Amino acid sequence: GPQWELGDQIGVYGSDQGANERYVVTRASVGTSGPAEIYGPVVKGSRFMAYYPYDPEYVGGTADALPMHIEDIQTYDSDMMRQYWAHVPLAAGSLGDDGVFHLVYPLGIMAVEIHFETVLNVRAITLKSSSLPLAGDVSIVEGGRIAPTFTSEKSLMLDCGPDGVLTKEGGSFTRYYFIVPPGEYPAMELKLVINTSDGGEYLVHVPEAVTVERLKASDYHVQPVILTSVQAPGFGEQDGTITIN
Repeated sequence: GPQWELGDQIGVYGSDQGANERYVVTRASVGTSGPAEIYGPVVKGSRFMAYYPYDPEYVGGTADALPMHIEDIQTYDSDMMRQYWAHVPLAAGSLGDDGVFHLVYPLGIMAVEIHFETVLNVRAITLKSSSLPLAGDVSIVEGGRIAPTFTSEKSLMLDCGPDGVLTKEGGSFTRYYFIVPPGEYPAMELKLVINTSDGGEYLVHVPEAVTVERLKASDYHVQPVILTSVQAPGFGEQDGTITIN
């Protein structure tokens, strides 16, 4: 997993005293990947939350919840973690019974592969949910769980740029990454709208349940889920296969 570096800082909240207090990783913890020793102003209370990296202008946090905004337009990147960090500004978590802040990556990654016989040049893919939040304002609560707010949104778009991104190149299918809240998305909960550079639009329903795991710092594992026999209206009589990993 990632290692602590010299100058790493964490923001800490206490339920009775302390709001966005700056804590610094000790020199002894530099170069380690496990729990780090930190020091900073006194915080008090029965509940504590922390986030990384520290931002002096971060507002709205408490010892019970930390606000986070998930962008409803994400930019395609062939590098999964580079795209993740471009859209997820922090890791966060609460103080455990062991006296350690357990900071976690709050979101997960859905990797979509489009397996059609015809190679498409994709300009954008819009992921839509019938009832669950995908983007907008959310809160990170105890244990790093995601809680929706009144301004959460049920769709997000992956922008593949003006030149588009081919669904298959060099014999390999392209992975289109979506940074989304982790959890169980029931069968028929999700659908994708694929827009291509030639003006085509394909609506693909996801017929099976999809489980998105929260990203783990230890291995960046993304659980594979394979979806088959997907109907793609607008693609003629041909069946397509969408693979979500």
